[in-house]
Amino acid sequence: MDITWKRGSKIDESIIKEVETTFGVTLPNAYKSIVIENNNARPSIFTFDTESSREHVFKKLLSLKKEDIETIYKAKKVLSKIDNTLIPFANDPAGNYLCFKGDSVVYWLHEDNSISKVANSFTEFLAKLY
Repeated sequence: MDITWKRGSKIDESIIKEVETTFGVTLPNAYKSIVIENNNARPSIFTFDTESSREHVFKKLLSLKKEDIETIYKAKKVLSKIDNTLIPFANDPAGNYLCFKGDSVVYWLHEDNSISKVANSFTEFLAKLY
C-alpha cells in the first residue's frame, strides 16, 4: 500500500544539509527523498508496532525548518539529555518520538524514557506501517 503525505511542504536540500551539519549525522537517503517533498507532513497510513508493543500512531514528520512548531531541533533538545545518539524524525500524538539510532528506527516513550526498536531502516519502517 502506498503512503500519501498530507499537509506537508517542500524544502530545499540546504535545509537537510543544515540539520546534518548541526547534529553531525548523515540522514538516510530514503528519509531525505521523502522529507524534501513532504516536510512536516502526515502519512495516510500511520499505525506501527515495535518489537515489544503494538498499535502506535505515527502523527507526522518533524519539520526541519527551525521556525515551525514541531521541529527536529526542539525534539533533539529533549532527547539529547537522554541519549545523544537519537535523531528524532517523527512524533506521535502523545509526545513520543520516532528516531534514528544508527541505521535503525526506534520509538522513544517520554513516560519512562524507554526505547523500543521498530525497524532496521527507514525503508523497512515505512513498509511495516498499516
